[in-house]
Amino acid sequence: MATTKTKAVTKSKTTTKTTTAKTTVSKKQCDLSVLHVSPEFSPLAKIGGLADVAGTLPLAELDLGVDARAMLPAWPGVKEKVEKLGKLEKKPLGTLYIALNARVCEITVLKATLKGLTIYLLDNEEFFGNKAVYPTENNARTVEPFVLMSYAAFELPKVTGFEPQILHVHDWPSAFIPCALQYHKHYSKLRSKYKVVFTIHNMAHQGLFAPDCIPEWGFDWSSFAWGQDETLEYWGLVNLMKGALNYSDAITTVSPSYRQEIATSQYGYGLEGVINKNAHKVFGILNGIDYSVWGSSTDKTIPASFNTRSFKGKEKCKQAICEQFGFSNPSLPLAVYIGRLVDQKGVGLLAEALKQTDGVMNTLIIGSGNDYYQGLISDYVDNSSYAQKFFGFNEELAHVAYAGADMLLMPSLFEPCGLSQIIACSYATLPLVRATGGLRDTVIDAQDENGNGFVFYNVCANDLADTIRRATETYKNKAYWKKLMLNAKNADFSWKVSATKYTDLYKSLLN
Repeated sequence: MATTKTKAVTKSKTTTKTTTAKTTVSKKQCDLSVLHVSPEFSPLAKIGGLADVAGTLPLAELDLGVDARAMLPAWPGVKEKVEKLGKLEKKPLGTLYIALNARVCEITVLKATLKGLTIYLLDNEEFFGNKAVYPTENNARTVEPFVLMSYAAFELPKVTGFEPQILHVHDWPSAFIPCALQYHKHYSKLRSKYKVVFTIHNMAHQGLFAPDCIPEWGFDWSSFAWGQDETLEYWGLVNLMKGALNYSDAITTVSPSYRQEIATSQYGYGLEGVINKNAHKVFGILNGIDYSVWGSSTDKTIPASFNTRSFKGKEKCKQAICEQFGFSNPSLPLAVYIGRLVDQKGVGLLAEALKQTDGVMNTLIIGSGNDYYQGLISDYVDNSSYAQKFFGFNEELAHVAYAGADMLLMPSLFEPCGLSQIIACSYATLPLVRATGGLRDTVIDAQDENGNGFVFYNVCANDLADTIRRATETYKNKAYWKKLMLNAKNADFSWKVSATKYTDLYKSLLN
């Protein structure tokens, strides 16, 4: 893979490869209404990074004067979290009646407010009350919650009075929206009412179903014309991602580099041809983070706060982690891995590279995943005096680990955007990453004067091990390491710039 250098965004500089944009929207200028539709929404229902985007992008758009609102199912625990963190109106706004598979489904709409954002909760015990968000297999029955969630966007104005100009839909569970506007026997009549923006959070998950779902969803059979690039047909299956790519007015990816990667056979997962055909409407916009949640000077969950004037608080956070997990030599650099233990995240590379570099640093692995990769990690940890593991996820532990670590290990095989490396920078923790997707756009190697981390390129455990050794040697140069920490800490990955890009995109569609 070719080496590509990118310039970091600092809080005093706003000219970079990944976030070059003029702020053209203000509260007085903006006259836009947007409904975000997502199965996940942080902090109410979170499985992965999708929740973080869906939960923070609308808030950033509100700050720009956009009438942004969100809609999601009332999965188990969602209403309780709203009551704890925000406000839930006791009286429902009304009931939606949605036809699905020869029956009429009743969905109660509840109104919630969280940090000033209006959220519509779809309440139905049968479809949302005992679900774990994503099904273990895709079929006509298991996908019904997502169908109802999507069709509710068309019915919502009847009980809320809110008529969005833009439907911003996230990943394949919401892809029924652009597909229905093209092929549904009733909702296709609403096509002229909306502009649809479809955000790809992970091209690997496309929403594949047997064709017998077509009539149950209310789609016309013309949607499944064999061998046609424009239809939903994909090797004899229905592909919702393909339909969303074809029928949305704009497509966004969660980083500029990922937009380039999914146009290739290596990362397109069979849809690279559809991406290239629709290239004129595909845009790469980098995700941001909420610094009020992930910020070393404001985080109330860490042992001590800190900023660029002094890193003494960070030293206390590192001490807390070392004491909790029994690292006997805290003078060594502390590296953490925080994430899922799955193939995508390069856990196989990580396990092998850690064996090769055992003893050069203390390592803490936080996460869970399939048994195979947990086994690889366990084998290494059990035979090392320099490594510990925490299988599972604990929000407070993650905060302390980000704050106390010297390095974050993130050797992903592919990464649409990645938030962990951005979060790490906010705590002056240096990411060590493979140059792919959003990792390429956000991490600059320490050899550059603007460096904020360490980068390797090949999917190779030896290369990862070499980069670990280079990072630990650099750690010995305290003055230079502090410079890298300042570069990381000063990088600005807030939502403001990216939300402005989305707002400009909305305006261009309406114009």
